[in-house]
Amino acid sequence: MAIIQIMQESVPEAERGRVFGVQTSLCQLFALIKDLALICLPEPRTYSLLIVGSYTATTLGALCYMHHLFFPK
Repeated sequence: MAIIQIMQESVPEAERGRVFGVQTSLCQLFALIKDLALICLPEPRTYSLLIVGSYTATTLGALCYMHHLFFPK
């Protein structure tokens, strides 16, 4: 919710539909990738791979956000 509010405040009104459409598409793409990974690795012994993948994706997202905050164009 906080990210959406920040985006609404910083994105010009004329471009909001495009930006939020891309954001929604990316969220659905990553949810699909997550579901496919879970289907491909259903065994409990492979959960560690899913956990490492989730942690890596979350960390990369946080790093990208920090880069955006501290090095704006």
